[in-house]
Amino acid sequence: YMQKSGIFTMKKRRASCPYHSMSPVEFPSPQANFQYSPVAKENSYKKGTQFFFPYLMIQRYPFVLLWAAFGLDLTLSLSGHIFIGKIALVGFLVLYVFHTVSFRQMLSVSWITCAEIYLSEIAVRGTEKLEKIKDGRGIIFAIGPHVNMFVDPFVIMKVVAEATGRHVSFLTAAVTYKNSLFGAMARGLQCVPIVRPEDVEPVGKGSVTVRGVEVFGHEGTRFMEEFGPGAGIVVKARDGLRLVGTVDKVSGDDYLLLETPLRCQAIVGSKSPEVFALSRTLSLAQVTGLLSICCPIIAVVAQGQFLPHQWPLVWSGAFHLGCLLVYTVYWVARDEPWKTKEAAEMKTSSTSSCDFQDVMEISQYSLKQSVDNSETFDQVESLLLQGGTVGVFPEGFTHDGPKIHPFKAGIAKMYFGTMARHQGAELLKISVIPVGLNYASPHEFRRPVLVQFGNPIEFRPDLVSLWMMGSKEEQHYACNTAMQEVMDGLVPCIHQPLDTASQDMFEMLHHLLVNDSECKFNDEDIASKIQDLVQQSRSCNPDPLIAGVMERCSSYCAMLGKHLVQNEQVEELIVFGAPYLVFVTLIRIHALVLLLPYWTAVAPAALFISIYSDLKAKKAGKMCVKGSWKGIMGPIIFPVLHGECTLVMWATFGQFIGVLWFILAPIICMCAVFAAEGSRGVTQAVKSALILLIQKNTRQSLRKLRETLQFDSVTLKGLHPGTTLPVSVMGNSSI
Repeated sequence: YMQKSGIFTMKKRRASCPYHSMSPVEFPSPQANFQYSPVAKENSYKKGTQFFFPYLMIQRYPFVLLWAAFGLDLTLSLSGHIFIGKIALVGFLVLYVFHTVSFRQMLSVSWITCAEIYLSEIAVRGTEKLEKIKDGRGIIFAIGPHVNMFVDPFVIMKVVAEATGRHVSFLTAAVTYKNSLFGAMARGLQCVPIVRPEDVEPVGKGSVTVRGVEVFGHEGTRFMEEFGPGAGIVVKARDGLRLVGTVDKVSGDDYLLLETPLRCQAIVGSKSPEVFALSRTLSLAQVTGLLSICCPIIAVVAQGQFLPHQWPLVWSGAFHLGCLLVYTVYWVARDEPWKTKEAAEMKTSSTSSCDFQDVMEISQYSLKQSVDNSETFDQVESLLLQGGTVGVFPEGFTHDGPKIHPFKAGIAKMYFGTMARHQGAELLKISVIPVGLNYASPHEFRRPVLVQFGNPIEFRPDLVSLWMMGSKEEQHYACNTAMQEVMDGLVPCIHQPLDTASQDMFEMLHHLLVNDSECKFNDEDIASKIQDLVQQSRSCNPDPLIAGVMERCSSYCAMLGKHLVQNEQVEELIVFGAPYLVFVTLIRIHALVLLLPYWTAVAPAALFISIYSDLKAKKAGKMCVKGSWKGIMGPIIFPVLHGECTLVMWATFGQFIGVLWFILAPIICMCAVFAAEGSRGVTQAVKSALILLIQKNTRQSLRKLRETLQFDSVTLKGLHPGTTLPVSVMGNSSI
């Protein structure tokens, strides 16, 4: 009966209409051929109008839901049923949203909003390079480095939607699709599942050590059952090394021979200094014990200052203050802020894919499996043939640090496979666009990110022909050549140093070029000028003048790090003197005191989000998952905290204050976020100023070096943009 009335027909037609399935910034491409007939839709309205006229009217004029929502709310409120009126208002608003906004739109907007709250700024460069690809062609975004598991895709999704009006469908691990929550979101965002070999490899029984081509079994291995000649073995060594080899001969359950020594295929995860700091964090039991001690004490002390009926406010305030105190203890135990800052390089392995490896320590092993991703490539190729957009992280895994790891050949196979399936007379256009993600601190709250677009890449026709008609060796050569071209395009998009010392040097040279020099440079020239400086200082016959500037800059950065001092405070000392520094320090301390209410407001959320994200990072052995879990837990913790505070205000001060708090609390929460962001810089400035005021010798040495560098900035004016900076400085690996 409902089919005869035309309801199902209308739903299908509405789903096929392009304007109902796109984001607010998404527009149909010129090549799209949409079949949409207003006449056919008008005829469908004539079916079943006697019984379903209200439903059909809402289908055509959804703003009727808004009118009904506010009308019912006003009518019920005037009749004395305020609470029922608000329920009706919310219900009709929800119906309107579900009617006019697709599930993908709601997911995209929700998670992009979370990413914008988590990051202080999303800066974009190179969007002008996307202008020539706005002709409806298929696009593959090659994104790297992949250092923030769930945040990276939504940053790219937001930037691409604003620049081109396209929705990006990302390749997502198949294990994510198996998760009931994340799988539903991935399907809603139109992601494409892909199976990774490491996700389906069965773990072997026992453990192994490797010496050359000899593999020794320990703790009850069963090589005879698990392996045969030609089988693959994967050994997971320390520091995330994934070592692979081929079995030549099995001599027993605890001994086998390989055809060649193990080779490093990929670095699954390398531990950074921050990961080792997680071993100092307080356990969940310790945090709970501290809260159970602090909160009752604060409540008992404060009870005498309030009326008896205000006990909800007393206990809620005690809980917030207790969380603030425990979070301070938790932060001090984990980060040890009193220790001297050392230029500790991240412990990343520089092993290439052809280095032979011995494993002398007992390690786990697994059986190498071949995976079939033909269905994934079919979906991607169909999407590209229709002018779709695909996002790929070619490294294939998340990791810490800005270093780029070897690429997998998926992008080349997608490109060549789509070209092979094209049967039209017109030339098919597909572009691969490198995208660099440059985080200041990817796992820290309210830090910026720079998204840099590279030049669009179109692989040579001879490579396409070689892949389509060549042998396996020739196809392998075509893929490697294409992926090297993608790597060469992505390297200039990443502007991050590998270690703390290089980062401090980079920032100081940037400061000298931008602030101290009378010649003003644009953003594009600054990196090139720094590249020239580093290249000249590292050459066989460096210019003595340039070498002296670099040496003094390095010494100055080392002293700043050693004594926990900021360059801004040294400049204030030079320009205004010590009395001004004392005055400014007192003002900053006063600002910290004024920010205490804001810190108290977000203390429970900060504590529980930090504990949960640290546990996840500690379990994974890498910090790249920490920021993602912060972004996931934030939308869960803050609404709960908002509801708790609203109930407390309602119970303590009545209905009016409760409703007022319900409306104003989100604004107060955002103020707290920005206050916490600014107070981080205030805290560092106070600490730096106190050190400069107390330690006279340090103050004099830093002042002398900084004055010398101010004169050295004149030397930097005459440099012209040069060649590419060595990868060891800019944060990229030579593959």
